[in-house]
Amino acid sequence: MAPKLMRSVPYDHSVNIWALGILVFDMLCGGPPFTGDSKEEIRTKIQCGVIKYPKKMSSQCKTGIKALLTRNVQKRITLANLKTMDFFDSINLEKLEEGKFDSPPFIPELKSDDDVSHFDTCFTDLPPIESPCKKVRKDNDCCADGEVDDAFDGFDRNNRLPSKWKSNI
Repeated sequence: MAPKLMRSVPYDHSVNIWALGILVFDMLCGGPPFTGDSKEEIRTKIQCGVIKYPKKMSSQCKTGIKALLTRNVQKRITLANLKTMDFFDSINLEKLEEGKFDSPPFIPELKSDDDVSHFDTCFTDLPPIESPCKKVRKDNDCCADGEVDDAFDGFDRNNRLPSKWKSNI
């Protein structure tokens, strides 16, 4: 969650830039940049904690993530400037915006919808600290059947896979 969201003040699309920074850090480092034993501890670190970058992370990568995770919204990188960063040179952004994707290098074969066999057990063995699910239904599911598919109606992106990927899953 972006610092501005925690202060319950009006916000704009810059919170999405922050979220991208969190996602990129998590994907590259195997965990979020801000951790703690409680929501309050994590909130404090988000607002004023120091991010620890792995020693082997390239300076180009650090610069990119720092630009995304700048707390001051006025100084945070904009979407227009984001596209020109060296960090994203290897990504064809025009192709991405058109919804054209290269096939992923690996598509896991799943045994079921909740198959986690491709995740390291150091993650799957962790006990959940807090659940984002506010109201659990009788079947212990957060959403009724069909609600997940419709949850993002109205957004300009959706959760439907390109047809060329469906045959591989």
